[in-house]
Amino acid sequence: MGYYVMTDGNGTFITLDKSTNKYVPIKGEKYAFKWDDRQKAVNIHKSSLSKKIRPMYSVEYRNDSDAIVNKKNLEQQSQITSAKFEGNAIDKLESMLQSVVAIIGGVDERFDELCDKLSEVDKKIVDIEHYIEFGKFNCYQGWICFKILQNLLQQRRQYKNEMEVINKIRCCKIESKEVDILKASIEQIKFKKYTPRAFKELFNGYCNQGSE
Repeated sequence: MGYYVMTDGNGTFITLDKSTNKYVPIKGEKYAFKWDDRQKAVNIHKSSLSKKIRPMYSVEYRNDSDAIVNKKNLEQQSQITSAKFEGNAIDKLESMLQSVVAIIGGVDERFDELCDKLSEVDKKIVDIEHYIEFGKFNCYQGWICFKILQNLLQQRRQYKNEMEVINKIRCCKIESKEVDILKASIEQIKFKKYTPRAFKELFNGYCNQGSE
């Protein structure tokens, strides 16, 4: 079975103030005066509301089976209140993007640094190779030469692999302008607002009410 209320459609309803015996506005449907007959509500609207506020209110039907969701109802839903989240995922994505920007911005400098390191290790390898070619040494000294050369070759391979990765990053041609556009888009999503579809009264005074 349903009932009738008077509302402005923005979360304010009409109730009966028992101390003055007058019909006055009040926030929240919970405290609204309810009529079981529409004509009774219409008569009150015409005769008992002040002329100042009368045009703002209209009589609306409510069905008990479609109870209005309110903040208290939401808080009582354990599946919502007990949910745990691992921080703001968008903030993490932004941080990752900043890391990408930092990498892209530093690849040229790092490439030059690797060229110097590669040149230095090449010189050491040449020295060891010539020492092996002309030197006279026992088995232990030969083993030491092998370990030094192995270490230098491994360093050289590491530098060359990193340089190859940097060249691939360069081929991506990610422009700073495009990154700025992407960052701006993320900011818009972070501060995206919501416009209530049906329960506008739930969002009165809330900063997250806006356009979506």
